[in-house]
Amino acid sequence: MNHMKHNTPPLATAARYARQIALPEIGPEGQAKLRQSRALIVGAGGLGSPALLYLAAAGVGVLGVADSDTASASNLNRQILYSENDLGTAKTDAALDRLRRLNSDLTIVTHPVRLTTANAAAIIAEYDVIVDCVDSLAARSLINHAALAAGRDVVEAGIEGFHGFVLSVRRGTACAACVQPAPSPDGAFPPLCGGEAGSPVFGPAAGVAGCLQAAECVKLLLGIGKPLFSRLLLFDVLRMEFDELPLSPAPDCPVCGAYR
Repeated sequence: MNHMKHNTPPLATAARYARQIALPEIGPEGQAKLRQSRALIVGAGGLGSPALLYLAAAGVGVLGVADSDTASASNLNRQILYSENDLGTAKTDAALDRLRRLNSDLTIVTHPVRLTTANAAAIIAEYDVIVDCVDSLAARSLINHAALAAGRDVVEAGIEGFHGFVLSVRRGTACAACVQPAPSPDGAFPPLCGGEAGSPVFGPAAGVAGCLQAAECVKLLLGIGKPLFSRLLLFDVLRMEFDELPLSPAPDCPVCGAYR
């Protein structure tokens, strides 16, 4: 695990965040709260890339980046943190370089590991909100278990092709495992598939999901708005349609059932 803060003097807060501070829901107090907040992004890929960029731009004071992979050519259609110069580089190292050039006023903590039952609890406990950007149902279940056990909120998302979903989870609300493998309203895709590694992905669909995750994360950190608790947001960018599916926590859910 590496902690890195850029040495370049940061831009004045008033100048950098002026348009954001102007929002009455945020204001100077909210901006100061973001500066003291900690968010962990698990998976610095198609979803994690836009989520990290927008959270860094928003001024979240400590960003954790957990990923064990290296950047490859097949990532570049959607993983906008990386360039051709990053191919073969550890994603955490490339993300660190890109994020500290975007905002020198942040602390970036890299976790160049795959989360497992042995390390997930300790890593997740360091953060306020967990942003789940993984592409595996097993990894999603592990993250949910560890986060809910620690009392941490989670922002989940997944994509496949032109479709995706976003869901926020807190103790007492429905998690992805409560409804897996529920189909989308028109039966077009299994919304909680998560875009398993190797599945086809339209790059901008990943951008939509990652940006929505960043928005949910900021809302949760600040306690503003209406998060997507027990509300599964589904989207199809090919038809440009968004749907919302209300959820109920499953009494026998193997992931979140023990944390209610």
